[in-house]
Amino acid sequence: MTQTKKRLNFASILLVLCMFASGACGIILEYIQASLASMILGNSFEQWAMVIGLMLFWMGFGSLIQAQIPKRGLVYAFILVETGLALAGGFSPTLTYIAYGYTAHYSLVLYFFVSFIGIMIGLEIPVIIRINNDFSKELSTNLGNILSADYIGSLIGSLIYVFVLLRYLPITEAAFLTAGANFFLALVTFLYFSKKKLIPKTIFIPVMMISVFCAVSYGYLNNREWNIKLEQPLYDDPIIFSKTTQYQHIAITQYKPLDDVRLFLNGNLQFSSTDEQRYHEPMVHPIMNIVPIKNRVLILGGGDGCALREVLKYEDVKEVLLVDLDPAMTQLAKTNSILTRINDDAFKDARLTTLAGKGIYLVSIKTCIWSLKKSHGTRPGTIQKRLLLSSI
Repeated sequence: MTQTKKRLNFASILLVLCMFASGACGIILEYIQASLASMILGNSFEQWAMVIGLMLFWMGFGSLIQAQIPKRGLVYAFILVETGLALAGGFSPTLTYIAYGYTAHYSLVLYFFVSFIGIMIGLEIPVIIRINNDFSKELSTNLGNILSADYIGSLIGSLIYVFVLLRYLPITEAAFLTAGANFFLALVTFLYFSKKKLIPKTIFIPVMMISVFCAVSYGYLNNREWNIKLEQPLYDDPIIFSKTTQYQHIAITQYKPLDDVRLFLNGNLQFSSTDEQRYHEPMVHPIMNIVPIKNRVLILGGGDGCALREVLKYEDVKEVLLVDLDPAMTQLAKTNSILTRINDDAFKDARLTTLAGKGIYLVSIKTCIWSLKKSHGTRPGTIQKRLLLSSI
């Protein structure tokens, strides 16, 4: 009796942990699809609303169809759901990029994965609740344990996506890592229930799981190489640099016959070397000629160094403070031979100080106000005026 009770308690704990992990994986997969839609289709507010709305709708559909699963097939159903999420979730960004680069129906591919993943997530919760019903004393306890695990897991998944996956990994790699977690859930469930002889033996599940494991592992090991090939159709000219930083995706292309170098951030064109002067010169020179005292200049943004290049043409400029969100962008503009040719090695000028990341607001604005006070001794109102005029 005691051994049976321990087995039931452990099974219930295992299912609660599975629900916690699947809740985290589910929300990450939702966010990956929403991020994909934003990057490919644009209009991030609309795409996030559409993706989350569609997923919730299909989750409801998944909850309905679970009623057709017989009790004896619930554990197998959960294993199939997790392996299905691993396969679809892992390859969805890669296949969506392929559809975007080579077909005119990429939105259909994107929303297909949104719908399929939504159905699979919708199946998870009721299936686990039904399985755990055999290992829980009361329905209220069962529901409380499973639902709370799902909600807490969703919060943890959100934090992991925002502060780890989104910042440090390509979206394709984040998808394969999440797929690996889904597969691990399926594996643990299969091993435990098979060992306890709570499910009948079958050759289909092991063969399927081995196949999915091989596919997901292969995708994870090769996704970065695929990224380079898949990214090229998104641009007219050959990519000569591509990197995802903590804040954004940076791509540089070059059309050698015209020596046209283009900088893209998150797929959006920032400048073309053939005509960037038309943008940066009018931004800088009018205000530099209006302000009577310009020995100290603040540049907000301008990580490519082109606006900085124009500012440094004035001999009476003694100090320049450049504040940019992404230190990787300023480092690239300082060291990349093509960008340094365009910005005239502006970042090597001794008059320049750069600030980035968390120090943007607290450090740079205070530093600039302190510099203005030190040099001019003006009233606060005048300081704010000159700070605004110096903001390029």
